Order: sequence, then structure tokens, then C-alpha cells
Amino acid sequence: MPDAARSHRESSAGLVRAEWLWLAALVLLVSFHFWFPWRAGGAVDDSYSTRAEGKKAFFRLIERLGEIRGIDVFRSETPFTRSIAGTPAAEVDHTRVLGDPVLCLLGPARYPTEREWDRLLAWVRNGGTLLIAARDEQPELTIEALGIEVQPAGAGGDDGLTSSLVPAGDYYWQSYGVVEAPAAQTLVESGGRPQAVLAYHGVGRVIVVASEFVFTNQSLAWGDNAQLALALLLMGANLPRQIVIDESLNVSGTPRVVGLLIGPLLRPVTVQLLIVLVLFAWWGSRRFGPLLAASVPARQNIVDHTDAVGIHAWQARDGAGMVRAYLRQLSDELKLRHWHGQEQRVLEPIAARLGRPVEVVQRLLEKAEKAAGAADLDRRTAAAIIQRLAVVRRAARERGHARRQRAVVHTAGQV
Repeated sequence: MPDAARSHRESSAGLVRAEWLWLAALVLLVSFHFWFPWRAGGAVDDSYSTRAEGKKAFFRLIERLGEIRGIDVFRSETPFTRSIAGTPAAEVDHTRVLGDPVLCLLGPARYPTEREWDRLLAWVRNGGTLLIAARDEQPELTIEALGIEVQPAGAGGDDGLTSSLVPAGDYYWQSYGVVEAPAAQTLVESGGRPQAVLAYHGVGRVIVVASEFVFTNQSLAWGDNAQLALALLLMGANLPRQIVIDESLNVSGTPRVVGLLIGPLLRPVTVQLLIVLVLFAWWGSRRFGPLLAASVPARQNIVDHTDAVGIHAWQARDGAGMVRAYLRQLSDELKLRHWHGQEQRVLEPIAARLGRPVEVVQRLLEKAEKAAGAADLDRRTAAAIIQRLAVVRRAARERGHARRQRAVVHTAGQV
């Protein structure tokens, strides 16, 4: 009894702990409506990422610069084709990109399409400034209208780093590409390889960098790299009114199976579905009523054995075999083999208890014998025959029970 009571207390304590865990999960999911830890972009190297290859430090740097110099700095997950639309900057009064802005594409997950390049260059031609850095994993970049290409060139360090933008200092440059632009102005060279160039297009400017490394969190922690990154940004405009870091290419360039579900548009629906799923699982895991007593091992073994036999019979589709086995067991209990030719004497009391003529019971046994010898007996017919035989068996056991009671009464009378 003490062991049973202790087990009951431990089970109750476990259930209480489980209730609190379900409640904590529900509160966490509800809080996602107000604060969501994941970003729609989903890229590991975007301006939201704090990893070494992320660019959150650069965004915070220019955000601080914007506070000091009155520059509007923000991220944009809206496709720039809708925000810019190729119209002159002075006439764009229905978007956030207004008046001498700088648009930054820093190692995007995908490069602009041909249609997007047309929109971008039309916007640049009317006064915008574009800063684009090639992605280290895929440095191949081509701007046909300007005759600028970024080609893979193997890993390169800061050997012989020279730049007209910043004075000599402690810089580290890492690049897997080289810029080929004969008509553009070279801004940064490393080991004699052009790494950043400036090209004019209409009244706007395009700055192409062969590597995104200089804008990463890891790079900005090194020496004077932050000064070099800012110099590349401000080369296109001495005092821009806006600096926009585009995240739309990261959003559309990463896998969308999960990105769509946790994006700003479908995120509320996703969270609601998760809440319903947790509530359903919570409801399904609750116990109603007291704990069940431990089953008797012997009884449990018999039940398990019966289940195993039933599953085997169902899988084997051997209906005749099951009828044959049950009929043999019934014959042994009734001792019909010892009454060969006189079975009616054994079956008459059973038929009387069933309220049926003895011929009905005999026909049932004959039908069962015929079914047991069948080559192919379906499971439905076998189950029906076994069920009727079970009624006969129960009536036969009632006879044995009555005989035992009479024996007990007779013995008590003699005493």
C-alpha cells in the first residue's frame, strides 16, 4: 500500500508539471502575436543577423550616423520595383525613397532580374545612388548597361590594399572576386585587383564592390574597416537624405516553404493554427477520472496472448483454422469423443438451456465441422460461426456450474 500511495503521488505531481508545461507553451505562442523572434527574410547574412557574416552591425552604424547627420535610415522588405518604379526622385512623393537616396544591396540572396535591373538603372539615371556588393558564395555579377562585371578570382586578402577614399590604416579585406570595369573609376584595389569601382549613369551613381565582407559584423570588428565601409557608402552621395538597406532580395531569394508561413502576411494565421494545435494536444493528453490500478500480471499476459493470436489470425486470413481450433476446444470440454454415436445425450441439456431443439445444436456443430474443413473461409463467416459456438459453450458451462452447486449442497446435507 505505501508503494501504491507513493506511486499515486508521483503520478499526480507529474500531471501537474505537465499542465504547467502546456500552459507555458500556450502563453509563448500567444506572445508571438506581439513579438516574433524570426524575421521574414530568413537569410543568415542579412541586416537582421548577428552572426559573423550578418550585417546588423553595419545597419546600426549607419543608423547612428543618421541620428547625428539627420539621415533617414531604414530597412525595406518591399520590392524596390514598387518603391522606386523608375520615376525621377523629385516626382516620387508616394514612396519612402525620396530625394537623393542611397539604396544598398549588400550580398543579396539573389541578384536582380533583368526587369529589376531596368527599373533600378532608370531610377539611378534620375538621381539615385546604388551600392551593390557581390555575394561571396556567388561573386558572378554583371551589369551590362554599365559594362561592369564581377568575376570569381579565388580568395584574396589585404595584400597591397590601396584606396583613394581613406588614409592609410589598419584594414583587412577578404574577397573571392574581382571587378572588371574599364570605364569605371577604381575606388579600392587589393593585390593589384580592382575590388570596388564607381560608375556614373545619368545624374546618378553606381558603386560596385566585389565582396560583401567589408560590410559584415566580423569585418567591422577589425581595425579601421568601419571607416572603409562608411567611405564606400558615402562615396555615392556626400549627404544623402535617405539610406535604404534592401531586404526584398533576401526575402524572395531564400526558401519559401517556411518563409511564407512566418512572413508578416501569414504570420497571424500560422500562430493561430499553432495555438489550436497546442490546445488540441493539451485536451487529448488530459486524464479523466482516477488512476487505473495496476493490472494482474498473469491476467495481463493472457490478454496480451489473446490479442497476439487474434492479430495473427487476422493477418493470416485463416478463418477455417480459427473455427477448427475453437471447435476442437469445445469438443474436448463436452467430451464428445467419448460419446461417439450418443452425442444427443450430451447436447440435450445444452439445447434445453438455449430453448432450442437439440437438432438445431447438432446442425450448428455439423456446419462448424464443414467450415473447419473448407479451403477458403472468409473471416466474417468464421467470426459468425465462432460466435454461435460460444453461445453453446456458455450454456454448457452453466450446466457444469449447476452440477457443482448440487454436489456442494449434497455434501453439506451429509455433514
